[in-house]
Amino acid sequence: MNATMEIPTEITRHPIRGFLWGIITGIGVALILIVTKVITLSIPAMVITIVVVALLATLWGLVGPAKKARGPVPITITPSPAPPPSRFDDFADPAPAAAPVPAALADDAAEAADSGVIDEAAAEAKPAADEVETAAEAADDEV
Repeated sequence: MNATMEIPTEITRHPIRGFLWGIITGIGVALILIVTKVITLSIPAMVITIVVVALLATLWGLVGPAKKARGPVPITITPSPAPPPSRFDDFADPAPAAAPVPAALADDAAEAADSGVIDEAAAEAKPAADEVETAAEAADDEV
């Protein structure tokens, strides 16, 4: 792997960022000059000060020294092949299988479905559920 790859770098300048920071700095400079009585408290004097500082900051953003790169030049790394199988791979837990249904239970369920026992149990449970609902409605009506 060649870690000393030379990639042409392009210097990016930031004149808009310099202008915006120049406006903010210009406001501060104008306030300091007014408080220290270097300039008079007037709108034209403040505007001229802000514009001059903003232009200086824009020029600095255009021709000032660029920052150094923050980190090394990124390089592409190819993925390594999969490691060989380990001797511990044999002891891995397999996916849990569904528990088998005992034959006696499977036969009972099939017989109950064939004989209609399940339908009879459902039919018996239906009136009991209706009685609970009517009792609940009666209790609501009393309150």
